[in-house]
Amino acid sequence: MVIMSYLSFGCGSQGAAPNPLATDVQLPHTTFTARTPIPITVSIRNTSSRTVTVNRRMAVNDINAPAAARDIAFDIRAASGKAVPFRWDVKIGPPEASDFGQLGPGRTEAATVDLADQFFLNQPGSYTVTAIYENLARGPIDPDKPDAGAKDVGAVRGRVVSKPLKFTIVP
Repeated sequence: MVIMSYLSFGCGSQGAAPNPLATDVQLPHTTFTARTPIPITVSIRNTSSRTVTVNRRMAVNDINAPAAARDIAFDIRAASGKAVPFRWDVKIGPPEASDFGQLGPGRTEAATVDLADQFFLNQPGSYTVTAIYENLARGPIDPDKPDAGAKDVGAVRGRVVSKPLKFTIVP
């Protein structure tokens, strides 16, 4: 099952522009057994006809972490609407030079993570997951000169939110 999303946001220092990226979210199936892995793949795809610069780090962190400390966040809700808590306290800084790269037309950058490892998903029930890819950096920040700001490499900036995807955990 693949869910795609298209939104508009800023591109480099050019201001608001049509979004050249789409977010695809994929689960191998929609029913999982409790206490087993739940692999989800999140990908960003360049839908434009030109090469763009993107943050390819794809670091997963809590949805409430500062934007510079996450590239991917998941909002998981139980059938009751209650948010499922993120399991880890991730310490990560802003993206570095090696995290930025070119993404050609039609090309994809993806990461697969285990939702069961990242979140407290040990109870049977129905859940909805929304994936958020966000990059606010124009480029990398030199860790030796953090006050100098980011080097502008024209990276696509903004947030792309997937459509909700439902899955079930059974005993």
